[in-house]
Amino acid sequence: MAKRGLETQILKIKPDPFQISGTKDNHMFGQNWSYDYVIAFAVTNEDEDSDDESRDDHFIREHSFAAVIAKLKKAKLETKCFFSRDRSVVFVKIRASLERLCRQANTVGYQLSLDEGRVRQRLCEGHFNSARKRYRWAPKAYPHELMAKAENDDWAKDNYFRGDGIKDYHEFMLVRDGSREAERMAEKDRKVVGRIYPIQDDFNLCKWKYWQHHFAAYTDKHAFEGLFKRDVQGTFSPFRGVDRLKLIKSILESDKGGCCHLRIGKLLKKKCILACFPLEDEDLCIPMQKSIYVPWLLPWRQGAAVEKIKDYHGEKIGLYFKFICKYSTWLFCASFFGITAFAGIAVEESGSRDVFDGGTWGRLGTYRTHGSSILVALFAVFVLLWSAAFLESWKNTQIETAMMWGMRGFELSEQDRPEFLLNPDNVIINSPVDGEKRAYFPTRRRLCREAMSLSVVVFFILLVICAILAVFLFKAFADPNQCVKEVVEDDNFDDRIGFVKGLDYGKPTMRCAPGVWSHFRLGPYYAGAFTFPEVGLGTIIASIMLSVVILIFNSIYRKVATILNDYENHRTNTEYEDALIAKTFLFQMVNSYGALAYIAFLKEPIVNRIGELNVYALCPYGQHSANMGRACLSELSIQLFFIFVVKMITDTLTAVVLPFVCRLKSSCWNSKEDEDNLEDDGEIEDDPTGEKPPQLALIQFDKSEYDVMMGPFGDYAELAVQFGYATLFTVGFPMAPLFAFINNYFQIRYDLYKISQTTRRPEPCGAEDLGTWQHIFYALSTLAVISNCALIVFTSSYLKDYQEWLPFPAVDSNSSHRSTQGYKWLLFFVMEHTILMGRHLIDFLVDDIPGDVKIQIARQELVTAKVIDDVESDDDGTSEEEEAEITVDNLPDMHVWPYDDDLVLKDHDRAEFKANMKWVEMRRASERVRENSRMSESRQEESKELN
Repeated sequence: MAKRGLETQILKIKPDPFQISGTKDNHMFGQNWSYDYVIAFAVTNEDEDSDDESRDDHFIREHSFAAVIAKLKKAKLETKCFFSRDRSVVFVKIRASLERLCRQANTVGYQLSLDEGRVRQRLCEGHFNSARKRYRWAPKAYPHELMAKAENDDWAKDNYFRGDGIKDYHEFMLVRDGSREAERMAEKDRKVVGRIYPIQDDFNLCKWKYWQHHFAAYTDKHAFEGLFKRDVQGTFSPFRGVDRLKLIKSILESDKGGCCHLRIGKLLKKKCILACFPLEDEDLCIPMQKSIYVPWLLPWRQGAAVEKIKDYHGEKIGLYFKFICKYSTWLFCASFFGITAFAGIAVEESGSRDVFDGGTWGRLGTYRTHGSSILVALFAVFVLLWSAAFLESWKNTQIETAMMWGMRGFELSEQDRPEFLLNPDNVIINSPVDGEKRAYFPTRRRLCREAMSLSVVVFFILLVICAILAVFLFKAFADPNQCVKEVVEDDNFDDRIGFVKGLDYGKPTMRCAPGVWSHFRLGPYYAGAFTFPEVGLGTIIASIMLSVVILIFNSIYRKVATILNDYENHRTNTEYEDALIAKTFLFQMVNSYGALAYIAFLKEPIVNRIGELNVYALCPYGQHSANMGRACLSELSIQLFFIFVVKMITDTLTAVVLPFVCRLKSSCWNSKEDEDNLEDDGEIEDDPTGEKPPQLALIQFDKSEYDVMMGPFGDYAELAVQFGYATLFTVGFPMAPLFAFINNYFQIRYDLYKISQTTRRPEPCGAEDLGTWQHIFYALSTLAVISNCALIVFTSSYLKDYQEWLPFPAVDSNSSHRSTQGYKWLLFFVMEHTILMGRHLIDFLVDDIPGDVKIQIARQELVTAKVIDDVESDDDGTSEEEEAEITVDNLPDMHVWPYDDDLVLKDHDRAEFKANMKWVEMRRASERVRENSRMSESRQEESKELN
């Protein structure tokens, strides 16, 4: 969609009545002329239609093309219909007038941003009640006329008061009566009608001004007063493009009076319509893309670009880009420490180091295997604390973002999913709340389906485990370092006898299994003090295979998880998304981290302790000779490296290359169809310039749909897996944060290109936070503490290489095996609990809500109460009771009594109680006398009757 094409289309469009429907002097000016929504209908021939089911379906008959157009017209929406080029689809473009948008916004209470200048002006004016001659609520800032008067020292002496400026910074101004009668009086004799306590920030407690970032529900009254912020993109209306889309979608789906009451999801399910999507606006889309495609624009400088994404695609997608930019910024900081740790590995693998000690140069340490560098251990501790600090920082950022975007307290109305309502397995019941008709899915059926879904998930997990084992079996025969189990005892790993720099290494003291891959290897390479170890070609191929297996299973299982989730028939979108996250991440934990966990924790111990295994499938040898020890972390590092590389290559292919090829193919196919149509039908309508106008709706219709829920879901899932790679195995691959940062640098651009170019424009949706994904990141961060502590204690060679620092033997022997393992477990628990305490300390020190955000939220509540709701102040210092003169009649009782006479009062109460009881007894006695006399009279009458 080129910019030139859009301009050509504008030239041939007739003058739009919406554009001239208002004037600049009223609040209704600024109607956007463009169409915002499109509904696509399939063209069918009623004479040839033999679909009895469609003809008999009452819902389909009620939502035919004519019926939908009638509903749109009844809802005061303007439509424009046209055919596709092959006349198989009818597109209905939809837009709403500004008056209709205002009415819908007033009905649903749509939140809009307030104009900063008007908010500041209203806070300076306050609300003065001229009838009562007092403020309903006093101004919160000094008006300009009072500031001008304050320049006069005589006036300021009587009306302006301020503390000493050392411990008292409080200040206020008096507002005196300005009527004609008061003008004849001296300034100090005029009646005080109010006090102004200004909003000030003398100590810079908040980084925002008090008039910034305020939102309110739309009302015609406030719109007429000009309180709402105008769209600066030429429309001069209070509604941005994303606001118009949300309001039109509300008109289409709402069941309130004057709306269409169209269930878009059900219409798509019943195939009444082919598609319903918002139209692209290239005047906004192109600048948004250019702002983020700048190559040298690093993530921490993309705040303005994220704001444009939020204003075009909605807050939910904008929040995703806000998160990935924040995450990439923190990864960039961690990358420097990771590079330093990796350099320490390269130096220590080269042998001993020269140090300056006591005026002489000496040699420090001996050869260390991969993962035993002290810098790596320090970096691992840093990353574990870094992850906790990052998550706490993001918690503050998302609260701040919700406040700035007007999403604070946003709650998506929980409506039943169309798929749930259409499920034939539901039963219809009376609601236990209000008795209304309601669809209900029986609990027993739901539990059975969840159990079946769980069994499928377990099956796929077992399938992934088998695939991983198959790759490792291939690696056992392809790697020259996988040797027959004949010699299992290592020599002294710190013995450097026979070590000659520059000779080939990887020569074990045991016989290697012959294989065709044994003669193919890369390295070693030497660069000054750095040594890059040898890597077998079979190891490289196996690592690439494993990376590809992970990506393939992730892609397949994502579709399977969606099918299982649909089968479970969840009622709301929240329930649906939570269940999908649980299924997806349970599988991805095994698929993405299973092979790495096997290399790090299970590979060597399992093979070592099973004598029946003929292949000694240990990790590759670290340096020059087998007596230097085995380095499982080297294999872990290689595997992580290829995972990142393969991931970046596949992202490039799927996000850029493949869509480009598909668009090129589609363009060529459409051009061929246009030529055929011209030959068959002759020349069709063209514009005066002789060029055929591009059909923007058709271009978007040919693209794939971007699901507003499943789209960000997949993106967050990829980031969660990547976060696990960067934190769970830091000891094995210190360069993981750097590779993650490089991947995210391109991922930001890939994702925006995917949303803006290869898919239809997403439905804009609001969001306050990450939701369940935030808990996933916290769980991975906590699991990383356990993983890295286990790598340091059990997998790496730290305890062997730094034996002199330990109070217990690091190497097992027949006599001390049990005690050594006990000491290792003790060390593991001490390290793990210490780091967890440090993380909890960070959580305790960082406030959940920053102080400046609290202040700005309180300001928002103040502006809502005063400017919007016009709530009267309870006490502004000018109440009538305070101004009333004190007279003799209303003086307070200041007499001091010589003693407390409560006991006297209690005695009086007791006497009164006795008197009351005496009266009650007398009353009861009189009642008994009266009753006895009545009974005696009745007996006498009965006796007379008998006589």
